[in-house]
Amino acid sequence: RILDATMEEIGDRLPVINGVYADGSGEAAKLARMAEDGGASCLLVLPPHSIGMFGGQLRPEMALAHFKTIADATDLPIIVFQYPGTYAYPLPTLLRMIDEVPTIRAIKDWSPPMAQETHVRALQSLPRPVNVLSTNSAWLMASLTMGCNGLLSGSGSVIADLQVALFRAVQDDDLARAQEINDRIY
Repeated sequence: RILDATMEEIGDRLPVINGVYADGSGEAAKLARMAEDGGASCLLVLPPHSIGMFGGQLRPEMALAHFKTIADATDLPIIVFQYPGTYAYPLPTLLRMIDEVPTIRAIKDWSPPMAQETHVRALQSLPRPVNVLSTNSAWLMASLTMGCNGLLSGSGSVIADLQVALFRAVQDDDLARAQEINDRIY
């Protein structure tokens, strides 16, 4: 119902990213199909608890199977939610996922800055580049100056204007303006 209300309000004026979370891949695929049928433009796929709670981040085949099941159910582009810590997909797993699931187009990266920089360098330089989108409000400016291609932060729900202004200031190489905006965000 939330997607229906969103589509009624927004229509086709803006792309709509629909979150997909389920502990089972089959249920996640069902949610993905519903999102596509409902008019979503893209999926933001969160990791199932089995990845973080039960050592799944150490078993790449679990993540691959999960994302392949979802991708087989829909043609929508996928954004992978990359949590920090035990929920994080190691870089070799991310690279395999990107290679084997061509609808993965971006990651929403909540990794600490050093890991995020590694993701920017590795993923955005692939033959089929995958955008790295920063999500942590504490280092949005640092993420953008390091090379993230955008922001997909929950705080954007309430400070979208500041995040857009920050993105534009960094794109324009106006770091003094970016710092002013960043200070307001922080």
